[in-house]
Amino acid sequence: MINTAERDTEKIRKGLKAKYFCMVLVIVFEIALVLVVWLVGHSARRKEKECTQPLDAVVLEESTRIVNQHHLVRTKHGVKTKTTAVIQVKTDGVFKQSIITVPTAKYERGQELKVFYDPDDPDDYYIEGDIETAFTTQKVIIVIAALWAIVCVILVRIVKKDVKKLKNTEK
Repeated sequence: MINTAERDTEKIRKGLKAKYFCMVLVIVFEIALVLVVWLVGHSARRKEKECTQPLDAVVLEESTRIVNQHHLVRTKHGVKTKTTAVIQVKTDGVFKQSIITVPTAKYERGQELKVFYDPDDPDDYYIEGDIETAFTTQKVIIVIAALWAIVCVILVRIVKKDVKKLKNTEK
């Protein structure tokens, strides 16, 4: 028959394995968040640095369409739709795309904006406001990563405490 001390030790061991697993998952997720923060910032800074040639543009239309007409995706709010904006760009001969379709609802018909492209790579461009959106996204992810780092620290402390408790019960 197993005595109380052995049962407590086994219970702590099982709990410790689960906590180690959770701790590893939390740390992996934290590393992924840090990588996403870096990638979003790096991409936005690169576009801002390289895409320097401005062009005037105007939003021709904003349309909402059903995502998949053959298989209507029903949600609790109705049929799933996608909003796009069609933007006409006044090209300068280097930038070849006179029409850009973007998947967003943040533009209104007739709205004037700027499109910035890379003179060395005209296929690389961004629309005015996209960089600010990327930096805002980066800030939100930084806050989430900071909160997640606190969870990491708490989990590490709990695991350390349980390891110490396990060592004390084994003595």
